[in-house]
Amino acid sequence: MMAIKQAKESAASSHDPASADAAADAAMRHLLLYTDADALYAVALGMYDLSLAFMVVSQAQKDPGEYLGELQQFAAVQVRAGQHGCLLLLSQHVVILNSLVLLCNQHQSINLPSAGCQPAAVCH
Repeated sequence: MMAIKQAKESAASSHDPASADAAADAAMRHLLLYTDADALYAVALGMYDLSLAFMVVSQAQKDPGEYLGELQQFAAVQVRAGQHGCLLLLSQHVVILNSLVLLCNQHQSINLPSAGCQPAAVCH
């Protein structure tokens, strides 16, 4: 999976991105011959590479619509994590806590496992 990820990344910087993309697609199809698509999808998610996860779904001929909502939810979570990192760097701790409380209140809408979120407990 790392080799495919590197091939996709090099496609963006290469002089011939179409051939690099084609090589990554061929590698994914070959990998799918020997490995379960759901396992590869889980590995791609574990690598926090949503474009690679989408590539697995599309090459495995799974219904992209079934997975697209989930990938969009994960993308939203990743954006929040990046925003939290910037806020942490800027020492905006109150803003981070407020954002986490909002996220905690919405955890069911983004399918995160419940961690016993109690907004009142955060405020006390």
